[in-house]
Parts: sequence; structure tokens; C-alpha cells
Amino acid sequence: MHSFTAWLFNGRMALMDLNSLALFVRVVDSQGFSAAARATGLAKSSVSDRIAALEKEVGASLLRRNSRSFSVTELGRQVYAHARAILDEAEELDVLLKSRLAEPGGTIRISSSSTTYTSGLVEVLCGFATEFADVDFQLHASNGSVDLVDDGFDLAVRAHIQQLPDSSLIQKRLGFSPRWLVASAAYLERMTLPVVPADLAAHAGLVMSAMADAPELLLRNDAGSECRVRMSSRIAADDAQSLKAAAASGLGIAALPAGLCRTALAEGNLVRVLPDWHAGGAEISMLVPSRRGQVPSVRALALYIARHLPQAMRLTALRPLS
Repeated sequence: MHSFTAWLFNGRMALMDLNSLALFVRVVDSQGFSAAARATGLAKSSVSDRIAALEKEVGASLLRRNSRSFSVTELGRQVYAHARAILDEAEELDVLLKSRLAEPGGTIRISSSSTTYTSGLVEVLCGFATEFADVDFQLHASNGSVDLVDDGFDLAVRAHIQQLPDSSLIQKRLGFSPRWLVASAAYLERMTLPVVPADLAAHAGLVMSAMADAPELLLRNDAGSECRVRMSSRIAADDAQSLKAAAASGLGIAALPAGLCRTALAEGNLVRVLPDWHAGGAEISMLVPSRRGQVPSVRALALYIARHLPQAMRLTALRPLS
């Protein structure tokens, strides 16, 4: 790991010791100097002196500590978040370099939803398998919940509306998967092409089963505008692939993950409706067990997914509005 990294702070560029940032993260994670000293093998006084030097370089207190209490200042929490991200990026670079020196191998067990798998994950896994011929996969593609550790999975890719609960797993946000409104060209030739969101009320809706009784869509555009529209429920299904097939057959308008319909759009089997709008979507996150003891093949795959899945699934940086 490099000893120094460039850090933009309070409008000035300074060189900050990356090892000191790593120690600061360890102190925060350990909730104290004594625990951090035991974890790193350093003397407690050495840990305290290095954090004090870091605070002097920053020009402000990062921690509040005395003999009875320990807490992180508001600035300290901000520095911790950036330092954590820097260390993760440095570790990913280290994984990349090491993966080129020692080819990953063995079997990797992966969990994802069926829609996530077909929306782009399968494409990324095939790319990784082509590059690393000694790696085998066992894929569990299901909409049911699994326990990554208890069920013996090495990695999971999750689509979620709400924030994932805190856990011992390492979580990496990959992006936001928007749902696009799509229909077949034949359907749009028979019906009046929607020009504004309110026009959808006159169209046949192809919706997920959970929306069958109240098929209301919350639409948003890139300018930040939003509106709610109701559609009829011509067909309701519990998987997006069925709705994609129904839309391609000319039965109505569906709201599908961008990655799932990208090929059909490119081939002309589907056409985007109201292309300036999206009908919500889901956050896509990758979860892996603690990096401690993680085999090189899993670390290499995690890095590969983080680099390639956003493009394959047409993920954006957009987060849904609250």
C-alpha cells in the first residue's frame, strides 16, 4: 500500500499519511485507543500520538476522549467516511494487482434475484469466467431471501428499495437501477402514443402482482419533477420476465428494469415510452462476508462486478427521492 495519498480538505491540497488514516479508521471501528492498540500490536501511546499528529495536520479535533468516554466529532465522522472509501479503493487496487500475479481458481457461490441475474449479472459472470478459466460458479438465482453466511454464499448482489440493514457483511452500493416504461411498436401503433404521464391512464398496464389491486406508478424525470399516475391492470405477474414477454407481444405498457429490457430495445422488440421519465427502481448493492480470510477468487470477482455490472445493468448514480 502506498504511504501517501492526495487529499482535498477545506479547499487546500495536502499530503496525508494513508497509514495514519488507516489507524484512525481502526480506532473508530474499535471505539477506543486501547482496543485499537491491541488489534494493531502498537503501544497505546503510539496510537494516541499518531492520531494527535493527524488532528494537527487536519487542523481540528476528530475525536473526543477522556478517561471515561470516547466519541467521534462531526468532522471526524466525515473524515472517517472518506478514509474508509480511500482504504477500500486502495484494497481493490491491491486485489487487481495481485489477481494478475496469481490467477484465481476454485468454486464461487453467488446469490442474486432472478431479475438481477438476467438484467446483466449473467453477462458479467460470463466475462469473468472467460478471463479466469480456473474459476467455477454455483449460482442461486431466486427472489427468496438467503443468509449469506449461514447458507455458505461467497457473494450476493441485491436489488432493494429500502436501505439494507446493518450487518457484519461488507456492503458496496453499485448504483440505481431505473425502471423504464416500454411497449411494443405494434401496440403503440394501435394506441395513441403517450406524450405526458397523464396519458398512461388510457393504456393497458402490465404490472407486478403486488400492484395488481392499485396499479399506481410514481414517475420521476432527470429534472427532479415527479407525478403519480394510475394504469389499468391488464396483466399482473410475479416476475419481470413475464411482463417483458407480454410487452413484446403487444399487450400493453410495462415498467421494467433498464438492464432487463436493454437488448429488446436495441433489437426493436420494445420501444421506450415517455423516455424522459422513469417509474422508480431499486438500489443495487453487492454484499460479501468480511474481507478477513476472503479467498483471492472472491475478491477478484467482487472487483470485477463493481467495475462491469453498472454498465451491464444500465445503473445510474441517481438515488430515489424520499
